[in-house]
Amino acid sequence: MADKYSVLYKLFMTCNTISFVTSLSIIMLLISGLPLRRHRISTWIAMLAMWIAITLTAATYAISVLAFTPESELSTFSTTVGWAVLACVGLMALLFLCHVVRLIVKLVRKVLKLVRKASTKRKPEDLIA
Repeated sequence: MADKYSVLYKLFMTCNTISFVTSLSIIMLLISGLPLRRHRISTWIAMLAMWIAITLTAATYAISVLAFTPESELSTFSTTVGWAVLACVGLMALLFLCHVVRLIVKLVRKVLKLVRKASTKRKPEDLIA
């Protein structure tokens, strides 16, 4: 593969290596005993690592299909892989959008809570300027 498709091979090895290391990191995070429920940052890191691993595993699959499929069959498989990649990217975009909306809602709630807390701590004399 490296001789015939040098660019695809480099891309394949990069995606495959990052995906493998990320998968190992996820396994280490899960078996480390860190409390994922209590510390949301560790849950967020695990989710981000899983997204990276899944995305790069899909990219590795697509590259290997392109590299090893005979040219006579390539048009059929490239269409199939193209639709599969499009569906995967669409789903990831939807999930990302949901997480962003959820984050914005949480941030707005925290800001409103801080504003309410700050406004109730003021003395009536402070309001008269």
